[in-house]
Amino acid sequence: RITVAALLQALREDKLRRGRRDPASEMQILKKDWDTRLAMTLTGPEIAKWQDRLLNEGYRPATVNRFSQLLGQAYRLGREQQSLMMTPVIKRLSETDNARTGIFTSTEFDRLLAELPVYLRDFARWGRLTGWRAGSIRSLRWEEVDEDKVLCRAQYSKDRTAHSMPLVGPLREIVDRRRAERKGEYVFSYPDGK
Repeated sequence: RITVAALLQALREDKLRRGRRDPASEMQILKKDWDTRLAMTLTGPEIAKWQDRLLNEGYRPATVNRFSQLLGQAYRLGREQQSLMMTPVIKRLSETDNARTGIFTSTEFDRLLAELPVYLRDFARWGRLTGWRAGSIRSLRWEEVDEDKVLCRAQYSKDRTAHSMPLVGPLREIVDRRRAERKGEYVFSYPDGK
């Protein structure tokens, strides 16, 4: 009598126990659609129809795959924990047309900077110069900034490996400016230091 919601909760607890990122926000979509559904009654064709519906609602194939991946992980964990005997077939959608496009020109980026609040400008500059994801930039703490390099911790890196980067040129200028305005443990923060 295990529900899909119970499988998802077990997966979330397992990820948190292992120090992984909390998938709670992505799980909301799954819970909305499958919350009280008995896990053993969900079928592959139903999941395929659900994927099609998400696509029709405007979700990109890569996003639908992330939701489906979480569902599959929840079922696999249920089997590992011996609460399920079988799992439905969950097929991946093609992501061949998922290349990022729309890079800002220097002029466009300067116009964007002029519209941003002052406290976000260095955040945006850092992202443009480094290519770091927003979560990696938000999580950067002063303890990870040395005199000559910056560390992106593994848990905030897309490939889950730590990266260090030399602190030179415009990056050095950003860090020096942020250091002069330092109000908390994070390099990039709201004006109140949060």
